Amino acid sequence: MSDPQYPPPAAPAPYEPAPAKASNVLSIISFPLAAIALLFVPILFGGAAIVLASIAKFKKHEPLGNIAFIISIVATVLGFIIGAIVGAMMVANA
Repeated sequence: MSDPQYPPPAAPAPYEPAPAKASNVLSIISFPLAAIALLFVPILFGGAAIVLASIAKFKKHEPLGNIAFIISIVATVLGFIIGAIVGAMMVANA
């Protein structure tokens, strides 16, 4: 009997790195900034939160980017409203 002919071994598959996980770093940073914007300097903290959330949503396509963007805008607007109310109350009491 003759030995059966086996095909040559297949070449190893080329190395492919694992796909990168989607991170939420910018979105997560924008949440506390939005919370701070409710009470302290909404133009500064709210603006920073909106910028980070928009980068997260539109450029990085982070999973939480859409939620962070909406919360940042809402918190900034509410911060302006709260500031206007407190300012009006301080002027009325002066």
